[in-house]
Amino acid sequence: FFVQRKRKMNALNRVQALRPSRASAISNPHGTAPGFHAVINNIDCFCAPGPPNELFPMFRDSILPSLRPPPGLTVRTRALGTIGMGESDIAGRLGPLMARTHVPLVGTTASNGIVTCRLRYEGPLAAAEADALLAATEAEIRTLLSPHVFSSGHNSLARAIIEWLIENKLTISTVESCTGGMLGAALTDIPGSSAAFVGGLLTYTNELKTRLAGVPKSTFKSESIQEAPGAVSREAAMAMAQGGLRATGSSLCISVTGIAGPDGGTPQKPVGTVWIGLATSSGDTNVRRFAIPGTRQSVRTWSVTAALAMVWMHLQGRSDLLLPRQAE
Repeated sequence: FFVQRKRKMNALNRVQALRPSRASAISNPHGTAPGFHAVINNIDCFCAPGPPNELFPMFRDSILPSLRPPPGLTVRTRALGTIGMGESDIAGRLGPLMARTHVPLVGTTASNGIVTCRLRYEGPLAAAEADALLAATEAEIRTLLSPHVFSSGHNSLARAIIEWLIENKLTISTVESCTGGMLGAALTDIPGSSAAFVGGLLTYTNELKTRLAGVPKSTFKSESIQEAPGAVSREAAMAMAQGGLRATGSSLCISVTGIAGPDGGTPQKPVGTVWIGLATSSGDTNVRRFAIPGTRQSVRTWSVTAALAMVWMHLQGRSDLLLPRQAE
């Protein structure tokens, strides 16, 4: 590893070359810490490095192919990403499907506004029968949670949006202030996103909101305008979205403006106040205010999720639905 990089190895790295005498080493082309595999009392034991960029490839390439599931045991899983509902609301709708005795098992996990419904079958059924059982349960969940289910097999809302836009030959653009490009980054993280994402405007200052997105100067307070709505307002978010449409020529534009903190809040507009606007080339508009608690990073991260949720619900024709942490 060090020879390839023409670097001198630290003596402490030599420890990473050691392994138990009855274990075999697992190659790690991405770092200096190898994994190893040992069989103890007929149980496979694997050790792997912790960094994800080392752990995941090692698991995929070396550990997964070495697993020895018991004969006659079938394990099948499925994941459904949902947006716009909390775990308790989902549990209320699914009811008996989430009983611990239900086959397949159905559970939920939540992360940054996304609630994933996880289905798992483990038992003697043949693979085809287990897959059919999961498919039937998935169909039932989709019926109960529609239109909140946005994916099967992954929990990336941005990916679901990009795929939907490409399939329907539509495009999207962004105009961002407090998120500083995070919304555009989430969309362009998806391979093939260039077929739907045309670009975005990063308008952190009022000057650029006016110059790039065409937000009227009268929106902002100045020496001559004291009662203006301000940069964090319904008016600003709407003007930003409409300006983004004009500037990019996209089918849909989503805008974000808010107070991420830790400073800048007021009693009227506390930290965590975020306005998100949506405008389309067909004339549809939607503006919502969110009250997002937490740190600067959590406000920005949740703002991205909220913006994507607004886009998804618009694409499903359900812009009327209340979203998590929506205040207005």
